[in-house]
Amino acid sequence: MEDKIYDLGSGFWSIRGSFIKNGILDIGVQCALVKLSSGRFIFLDSYTLTDDVREQVMALTNDGQDVEAVLNVHPFHTVHCEQMAKDFPQATFYGSRRHPKQAPNVQWSNDLVESDAVA
Repeated sequence: MEDKIYDLGSGFWSIRGSFIKNGILDIGVQCALVKLSSGRFIFLDSYTLTDDVREQVMALTNDGQDVEAVLNVHPFHTVHCEQMAKDFPQATFYGSRRHPKQAPNVQWSNDLVESDAVA
């Protein structure tokens, strides 16, 4: 599966790519980029951005500087969290209790993604 970014309008982009399970089955993966009314951005879930998709995201987000937060809402995206933290070091990273255990090198917010504070 080829990485692609889809502009769905109204400040919402769907990013889809490959996730090969057990080395044999590509089950795919997706995340979303959302432009806030402030002009800044959040990601819904993590994904390792590559090639043209990475270039497009960086162009949209002022070379990543306008990414405010990454909300990791699904457990299978954890394998991509450390790369997202490298790409967007200024962003606040939210995850469930599982995320810091699986990706300890990410500076996680103390607020869990499912908390009222994040909602």
